[in-house]
Amino acid sequence: MRSIALAVALLFPISPGLAALPRPVVPGASAGAAAEVMERRQEGEATAPVAQRFEYRRAAMGVEARLVLYAGDRTRADQAAERAYQRLAELEQAWSHWRPDSELTRLVLAAGSGPVSVSPDLLRALTLARGMAEVSGGAFDPTGAPLYRLWSAARESGRLPSAEDLAEARGRVGWQRVEVDPGTSTVRLQEGTELDLGGIGKGLAADDLLELLRALDVPSALVEIGGDLALGDPPPGEVGWRVSAGSGAPGAAGELLILARCGVATSGDRWQALEKDGRRFSHLIDPQSGAALTHGETLTVVAETGAVADALATACSVLGPDEAQRLIDRFPGAVLYREAAPGAEPEPWVELFDGQSLTGWVTAGGRYDGAARWSVEDGALVGRTDEAGEGGLIYTEDFYSAFEIEFEVALDYPFDSGLFVRMLPPGAAPEAAAVGAWSAPRPPRADLKGAQVTLDHREGGEIAAIYADSFLMHNEAAAALFRRGEWNRVRCRVRGFDFRIETWINGSPAGDYRLPPGSPGYAPFGRIGLQVHPADAALKEQRARFRNIRLKELPHFETEQWTAWSDPLAAGLAGLEFSGGSEGYRIEDGVLLVPAQGGGQVETRALHGDFCLRAEFRLARAANSGLFLRAAKDGSNPAYSGMEIQLIDDLHWEGESGGALLPYQTTGGLYGAFPPGPAKRFQPPGRWNLIEVLAQGQRLAVALNGRTLYDLDLSVIPADPSFAARAAAGFIGWQRYGASGVTTPFALEVRNWRILDLPPAAAR
Repeated sequence: MRSIALAVALLFPISPGLAALPRPVVPGASAGAAAEVMERRQEGEATAPVAQRFEYRRAAMGVEARLVLYAGDRTRADQAAERAYQRLAELEQAWSHWRPDSELTRLVLAAGSGPVSVSPDLLRALTLARGMAEVSGGAFDPTGAPLYRLWSAARESGRLPSAEDLAEARGRVGWQRVEVDPGTSTVRLQEGTELDLGGIGKGLAADDLLELLRALDVPSALVEIGGDLALGDPPPGEVGWRVSAGSGAPGAAGELLILARCGVATSGDRWQALEKDGRRFSHLIDPQSGAALTHGETLTVVAETGAVADALATACSVLGPDEAQRLIDRFPGAVLYREAAPGAEPEPWVELFDGQSLTGWVTAGGRYDGAARWSVEDGALVGRTDEAGEGGLIYTEDFYSAFEIEFEVALDYPFDSGLFVRMLPPGAAPEAAAVGAWSAPRPPRADLKGAQVTLDHREGGEIAAIYADSFLMHNEAAAALFRRGEWNRVRCRVRGFDFRIETWINGSPAGDYRLPPGSPGYAPFGRIGLQVHPADAALKEQRARFRNIRLKELPHFETEQWTAWSDPLAAGLAGLEFSGGSEGYRIEDGVLLVPAQGGGQVETRALHGDFCLRAEFRLARAANSGLFLRAAKDGSNPAYSGMEIQLIDDLHWEGESGGALLPYQTTGGLYGAFPPGPAKRFQPPGRWNLIEVLAQGQRLAVALNGRTLYDLDLSVIPADPSFAARAAAGFIGWQRYGASGVTTPFALEVRNWRILDLPPAAAR
């Protein structure tokens, strides 16, 4: 990985209160522990003399290697720094890929000749590199040197590599081409294999130097090699080192992290990229496709060691967001931070609690309203029972379906609390009730359930169990991850029309539950709640405290098997069919452009019955369109031979046209039958929206930008003709609807359109 230099400085001075900066991550040391040490010092206990700060810089491994040490005097610091740089020279000689006399170079020259004895340093580096390649599914790969060389030449010449050259290089890439035998200290490379440890070597070297400094009795140290960091004990009297995640580019809002005893690495293309035909090709390469990355994101990873952080940052840059997070989750305590490409929209995290008021929160409107007392104290949202020991919840005002939420929680012991998701009150609005349990029959005003992630911090209580009127999943092991008397970091991810709930406690995976498909009685969206459980009145002053609460909305569908999803645009316009003529349609950079004038629709050639659909669409101002599902190829109206999900400029169409829209005629509505629900979030013209559809027998679930609009049993939805009488399979298409108010050539743009065909519902 070609790391980007991180902005690193000392918190000097730092008070214990600064440990509560947004989402601090201090693997191996809690802010509470640091504050306790400082309090003891204030009480006058004897302490060692405060060490002095020393800093050193030298060129090594083709980059700058920087040491920040705290030692009692300069002599000790100078000696420790000199030993560290000597060790760094040894490591460079072992695994540098650009030095002609390095051990790694000699090993590559022997590729195809059989096992080669290697030094302990190179054996350790290759063992770890191969292991990280395997766990990342090849997203990190130490054999990518042929591809790196091709793209390096492209950046110098300004010409993209040819398809033939890329194919030849890809044929010599694959971590399986490296065989490591720790028992005999040998490595065997298949013929033609080349190695580049740039994606792990600097982090591993930083770890080595940090361990050496600790052995030399200099534990409070920072090692930075080309931007990759290994952090030792904090500076004397401090909570940690201050690190700004991200690229460090002007105007980029790097997240402030307070860290100690861990590794940090950042991956991005701020300094190395090829600009060609209006696109930016990164120096970061996907080892499996051979393509240079173009997303422009900068990723920062915090992990237990610098080497692991280094490799994860590279791998996560290659993987999509879902796959990257799943990889991070395999490493307890690891955290991933993203910085959007310049000009792109920032990652959509929303702060749910301002630290000063209850703005955005309500104490009624869920399924377990109660009399609990809620207040804001010292920047935390605090909950207690009422005087009689009665509990209750506090809820977000807004409704959510698919999201990731993070917060810190501290519970007095004993205390029973929880995180509640998709909460609706009994006798919810008809829109909410109708979209809930899709299986018929059911009452028209159903009492729909959400779910609870338990935070039961009592003797025998369960942490991260899943509860909904009864336990859906017990979880006895996760209590060991929850720290008594301290702030605990909780992360929870909820997604899926039939929800999946994943939970992490203090960075470690704590629970993963999937609701069985089609389970009746569960709300498709709802408020998020924090709980105070009823307790003995004698415990009425016991507290649940929450802070740093933030949320990011997500797609419903997971993409770990993305290769199984078909791409209707893969073959261009030739892979599609057209009603009303094909004139004016275009596909540019993977985006389908639907003309603003004329009529008809663009259709899939294949017929689809039961399926999942995921696509992004962008409307022009005053545009009117639709997404057709299971529509017949007989020239009839596709909105009634199949179904239509309305896509229209809700904000301007009525004003531009002089017409009036019925509820089901707004974006997301099931045309002629059902309106979108109250959770709807629509991005205005000019911005991309994500639509997701699950069509399975008589079940139709639709989500817009991660929020479920409805989850219907079509057999009980009044319509003419009835949905049961309509086609069981048909084309999927996008409507071309002439709208006089549209002033641009194209009314609708569609990208990232994917379809996953499912077995018929009856066969499930």
